[in-house]
Amino acid sequence: MSHLTLLQTMFPGKILLGVEEIASLLNVSKGHIQNLCYANKLPLKLHVDKSLSNRIQVSIVEMARYLDSKLDAVPVKEESKEPPVPSLVVKSKRGRPRGVSRTQMSFQNALSFAVLKQEVLLETEKFFQYIDEINVGADDEKCQQKIQSLKDDIKEAGKKLEVAINFYILEKQIGKKPVSKPVVKKI
Repeated sequence: MSHLTLLQTMFPGKILLGVEEIASLLNVSKGHIQNLCYANKLPLKLHVDKSLSNRIQVSIVEMARYLDSKLDAVPVKEESKEPPVPSLVVKSKRGRPRGVSRTQMSFQNALSFAVLKQEVLLETEKFFQYIDEINVGADDEKCQQKIQSLKDDIKEAGKKLEVAINFYILEKQIGKKPVSKPVVKKI
């Protein structure tokens, strides 16, 4: 099976591929494709449309030939019955995305940490409410006191957990690794 059948299944009904499709098939950026085209270094035959003057397009047949030639140039170690599928997933690059200011990135980070803190707060409130709703039908007052003592211990552990999670979130927000455990005073 050649790349032509694979490309026809990936782009049904298309005869010409645009810059975005070419870039995704070759696993490069659109800008790189445009730079290669304007420098006449693109190893593909371009289709020029007179009505759309600056449109870069390549025939799907030409792209299949190019991918087949690349496949033939690379020695195959294992015999595989299926051709390799071109990577459509672009790896994310390190750093902040282009077009996004540092202020926007810091706002997004602060917002995500605030949302995380709010979720922790809501979940701990649900947990405490659930503990309060636990009701055991014991008639003995000593048993009731023991149950209340256990509820208080569970609430105290929940408060410690909430403080530890908030401490961890704060450390991540600052950008440091947690150095020590938080000091929790009994209330």
